Amino acid sequence: PGVGVGAATGLGGPAPPWRMIRSASRRVLECGRATWRHEVTRAVAVAMASAAPHRAAGGAGAAAVTPATPSLAPTKKDLRKTVATAMRAVDDDAQQAGSDAIAARLAALPSFRSASTVVLYLHMRGEVRTDAMLRACFDAGKAVYVPRVVGPAPGDMRVVRIRDEAEVAAFPVSRWGIREPDRVGEREDVLLGRAVTEDERDPYGDDDAAAPTPAPTPATRADVAVEPDALIVLPGRAFDEHCHRLGRGGGYYDCFLARIDRCWRRRGLAPPALVGVAFDEQFVGPVPMDAHDRPLDAVVTPTRTLLRAADEGA
Repeated sequence: PGVGVGAATGLGGPAPPWRMIRSASRRVLECGRATWRHEVTRAVAVAMASAAPHRAAGGAGAAAVTPATPSLAPTKKDLRKTVATAMRAVDDDAQQAGSDAIAARLAALPSFRSASTVVLYLHMRGEVRTDAMLRACFDAGKAVYVPRVVGPAPGDMRVVRIRDEAEVAAFPVSRWGIREPDRVGEREDVLLGRAVTEDERDPYGDDDAAAPTPAPTPATRADVAVEPDALIVLPGRAFDEHCHRLGRGGGYYDCFLARIDRCWRRRGLAPPALVGVAFDEQFVGPVPMDAHDRPLDAVVTPTRTLLRAADEGA
């Protein structure tokens, strides 16, 4: 997600190899070494490929270079454009009706009913509206956490607790039209179970060189204290029949999901269930998946609830 390692310099050609690798390395530091290791691998491959003409010009003794594997980014970019075009044809009334239907289906999910904690985004224009979902959460007495992006890096998304709908209504509205929680440093962080102060250098353990622990399978749940007791509701640009999700390219949720696996394991908690919400117009052909992309447990639309297991769709 985000700007690829082979992005143009703005002068009509590819960026110098050293700049590609430095850019990828910066992303590693932003969101944990293991999570973004594929970025460095890809950067090295692209850098080698871009240097190939220069080596070839050196004569018969020049080493052969294997071309870099093409990035999935162009395909993802095309899908984002396709869905954005389709969504422009869906008027406000249809979006509201669809959002209300999705909220009702979400509330009927066993993973929603059993969750004591829900991470729920506050919608922007063109996304499934979350007002009715928010109301359902508070009516059911759930602890609700919402995201706030505090910077441009993938690791710059905080997910903090909110108390009621009135509080949300008073939040400032960003330039993207999203209501965003204020006083982030004073609010309980969902990853740590406490507030994160501004002077904490690495509160989430992103500097840990060990690979993030993958989400547990039923066979490995014995090493955590409890079964999943939380639900994360994710927006997206596009989805497919296999519960694959395509975001907007910022990498915020990719980083957040890697962190929650790591941080919650330290707290003895199983990673939450992941549920995407989407209008039917956001369903496309197969969504390309990179190494860091995570399949969801379910996707809810106005007309159906799609579970990852093919024979469980509703």
